[in-house]
Amino acid sequence: NDFAVENIGDTVKDLAGQGTDRNLARKYYGEGEQVYVDAVDARARDPQADLDSAFLGAAKKFRAAAKRWPDSALEEDALFRAGESYFLAMRYAKANDLFEQLLKKYPNTKYLEFVGARRFVIAKYGLNWYQAEQPSFYQFNLVDSKRPTSDPFGHAVRVFDRMRLDDPTGKLADDATIAAANAHLAAGDYQRADQFYTDL
Repeated sequence: NDFAVENIGDTVKDLAGQGTDRNLARKYYGEGEQVYVDAVDARARDPQADLDSAFLGAAKKFRAAAKRWPDSALEEDALFRAGESYFLAMRYAKANDLFEQLLKKYPNTKYLEFVGARRFVIAKYGLNWYQAEQPSFYQFNLVDSKRPTSDPFGHAVRVFDRMRLDDPTGKLADDATIAAANAHLAAGDYQRADQFYTDL
């Protein structure tokens, strides 16, 4: 049974010492939480403090905790905290990846509204950067970790679109729809803009 197709991934993890370990998951989560809380407190005292490395360290611990106890309330909390840590370190593409992972696995998560607010900020940031810089579709970003590696316009609009699909009755669903419509209108893609306006 361990080598059945649907179980082979878990079996390999177990053999490599990377399988489910609740105690280790709790340990990683606790360590991540301590680093996260200290970094948040330090930023409250000094908003200009460079705490990116602390938040990235916390994100690493939270991700490790999530992997060690899948399908649990701890995994849900850890995925959210990892995304939030990346967000506070301004690693927006990674933050959105973690938030999407959370919503895919826990579509009715208790963090749904908060994640929506964060994703809206991420999409607006990418869209504003695109409108200011006007990079070409084929231009790749391999330097700035705050921005997606390619197609910032497409990435931002996709985040808006996913927001309204992931939480269609949420407080920001209408805002995400109108933001996507306005972005397409400004870009001259009137047909796609019309689709979003019609959906609204």
